[in-house]
Amino acid sequence: MRKNVKKQLQYALKKVFKAPAKPVAPIAPNILTYEIKMEPLDGENWLTWIDDLETELCWLGEWSFLLGSCPCPDDEAEAKAWQERHVRLKGFLSKVLDRHTRNDLRKSLGPNATATAWYESLKRSYVDSSPLPLTLEYHRLLMNMRSADYKSIRLYGMAMNKAFDELQKLGHEHDNLFRVITFLNGLSPEWRMFQSNYRYELYRIENHGRTRWPSLQTVVLDAQRSPYSPERHH
Repeated sequence: MRKNVKKQLQYALKKVFKAPAKPVAPIAPNILTYEIKMEPLDGENWLTWIDDLETELCWLGEWSFLLGSCPCPDDEAEAKAWQERHVRLKGFLSKVLDRHTRNDLRKSLGPNATATAWYESLKRSYVDSSPLPLTLEYHRLLMNMRSADYKSIRLYGMAMNKAFDELQKLGHEHDNLFRVITFLNGLSPEWRMFQSNYRYELYRIENHGRTRWPSLQTVVLDAQRSPYSPERHH
């Protein structure tokens, strides 16, 4: 009788003090079967392409690996797995590159090149060796930037100012008037009253022979404070 009680007590204690189950790590999608949701690199879309690539590979858990954060291990089995991972990553990159770029990488770097080597070669081509493609893309980005694509006028202004600053680093300076006009041109129709009034103010400045134009930051602040700001009525 006592043995049965003892067994029952041990069983009850095991149930009460049962070790907690190990948390299950989220499983990243399979890179081989993953449905890619980005446009291929076509020679003119580096900025949007690299941004989309980072988003996709972060989701797959492969972005830092592509950047070279994990050197080849010494262990033979681990080194083989490391190489296979690079092969899978190159397969992914092949799907988001145009055929000409893909073939150039294979010929110039050889079949044993890592995905990191592919990435570094692309970066040198589009950023390091010649700033021209990047310059053209920043200009295209600015010309197509619209306030409706941002949650607030402040974020729209910050994004535009950042693009202009990047162009300045590449040796392309734009005066305040060009920045302000570009900002006004990208405003959505709901900002029409502010846009018209500010254009008139610019005309008055020019008509009076003044050449000190307001900065982009000033115009953003004026837009936020303006009685014509649609954000003040939300």
